[in-house]
Amino acid sequence: MSRLWGGIDAGGTGFKCLIATGPDQIVAESAVPTTSPEETLAAVRSVFERCGPSRLAGIGVACFGPVDVREGSPGHGRILTTPKPGWSGVDVLGALRPLGVPLVIDTDVNAAARAERVWGAGRGVTVVAYLTVGTGIGLGFAGGPQGLMHAEAGHILPRRHPQDDFAGVCPFHGDCIEGLASGPAMRARWGAPAETLEASHRAWEIESWYLAQAVASALLVGAADRVVIGGGVGTSPGLVERVRRDVARLIGDYRAVLEPRGGLDVVVASAGLGRRAGVLGAIRTAQEVLPPMRATPA
Repeated sequence: MSRLWGGIDAGGTGFKCLIATGPDQIVAESAVPTTSPEETLAAVRSVFERCGPSRLAGIGVACFGPVDVREGSPGHGRILTTPKPGWSGVDVLGALRPLGVPLVIDTDVNAAARAERVWGAGRGVTVVAYLTVGTGIGLGFAGGPQGLMHAEAGHILPRRHPQDDFAGVCPFHGDCIEGLASGPAMRARWGAPAETLEASHRAWEIESWYLAQAVASALLVGAADRVVIGGGVGTSPGLVERVRRDVARLIGDYRAVLEPRGGLDVVVASAGLGRRAGVLGAIRTAQEVLPPMRATPA
């Protein structure tokens, strides 16, 4: 019998919770809004308590960051300095330990990259990068090397768009990619959330220009075979096609980075798992990292 796993996609706007074996067998799914750490994490525990944690082989957490994912570190499972008010230093894993279930934590983008590599738009290649564009901007990898920290592509300082003088919203850098192209940046710049802007709005030209620089970095520095774009803003209609055109402009005649990978239409892809990429990534992370502990009872 397939073992059941729990997944938590811990996001800046909401925490998605899933009990499943994978995308083809989902047993339960729910979400709680991200408010205070105490309120949010108590609500997440309640979700799994109602479902019965004894049914689970383990729970994976795909967490917004930055977060300490180093096994054995004194701060393992804690969120580091983050723009999310009230969440710096929060012990996410510690809040979940009362469930009595094996736990593992990784960044939301690394986890989503794992799921897309196995079940989604990254199938068939070795190194998958996942770029999420929503409350924040993050870049994660599956199938490639991982150091002490995760990639922080959201805080790259980009080449400015020639028609852009927006100061940016990042509290640390102002006009880094996250400060210029995240969901909050789009709202602050245009006075409306991204999902309300028409596809013809010039916002998308500027948005694409900055995201293309993150994609180019994943290809040139991260050696990704495929870059999958997801998140609430990243899945906006027509955005991936715009990003492909801007990546082509950025790379120019240096086509060697694209030719062996099959060209831009293959290399830059929309998230195959949609908005479940993060929470399915949490489950995939648990399946890959946690040792076999117990089978799911009948």
